[in-house]
Parts: sequence; structure tokens; C-alpha cells
Amino acid sequence: MTEEFDVDISARDLIAWIKVDQARPAPTLRVSASRSVEKTSMDLETAGVTLDGDVAETTTRGILEVSPRRGAGGWVLQVSVDDTAGEHPAGEEDTEEEVEGLDLEAFEQEFLVPEGRLADVRRQHP
Repeated sequence: MTEEFDVDISARDLIAWIKVDQARPAPTLRVSASRSVEKTSMDLETAGVTLDGDVAETTTRGILEVSPRRGAGGWVLQVSVDDTAGEHPAGEEDTEEEVEGLDLEAFEQEFLVPEGRLADVRRQHP
């Protein structure tokens, strides 16, 4: 069972720490980042819309995971940022989820540079 704990560090400070580590000749941290786009349908009554049919909400989620390169188990720091694009008429394509790998710079530019998004930083311990 994995335990999760909130971490008292900003996502921007964590990124700065990762960049310093990754600039070393032998980085000590393993870093992976991804973007997923999730489209979920909801009925119009739930959405508060009075037209016929359903609507879909599109959420883009950025996940950054950091762990030590050496040693099994231990810890994983995870930064999660959600950006909800809003509601639009639902179509058949609105039930799929797309996942794409990102590098650290792309994650930072897409999810941390825009102001107003809440970045959740958590520590996972197996």
C-alpha cells in the first residue's frame, strides 16, 4: 500500500532543485513528466445547461514524478497540475484519454508558467 503526504515545497522550487541536479555530470534524480487529456461526459442537468444532449469537460493534467536513481522503493515526489478547458457539446471522441511524455522544460512552460493554476506536490512512500 502506498502512503501519500503533502510536501511543503512549491512546484517552482522543486523544478529549480531538479534542474540543478540534472545539470550535474551524474544526476542523482530520475525525472519523468507527462500530459494527459481527459474528456468526460456529463448530463446537461448536472452541468446546469438546458439544451438537449450531453456536454463534455476537457481536463489537461500534468504529472511530474521525481525519485532517486539508486535504490528501490524509497520515495517519489509527484507534482500534479490540472487545467480544465471547460464544457462543450459531447461527441463520440469525448470518452478517450490521451497521454504524452514531456521533458522538464515543456512541463514547466505548460503547467507552471501560467499563473493561477494550483500545483499539488505530494510524496509517495511505498
